Amino acid sequence: MVVAVRCPEERCQKYQLVEDANRGQVVVCLICKASIRVPAAGASPPPPAIPKAIPIPPNLPRAKPL
Repeated sequence: MVVAVRCPEERCQKYQLVEDANRGQVVVCLICKASIRVPAAGASPPPPAIPKAIPIPPNLPRAKPL
């Protein structure tokens, strides 16, 4: 399997795919050659939160069904 890592360099910020064998190691960005620390196997960040739906205020017109 592979894991996507993002270059920490401000001017780059590109993503690249890294093999599982490189987890916990430092790899070089293919674009700017900066060092990227690949997270260890159990150190994956939590998935982003799903935003809550915003209710439509009652005074706004609603779409008519087709």
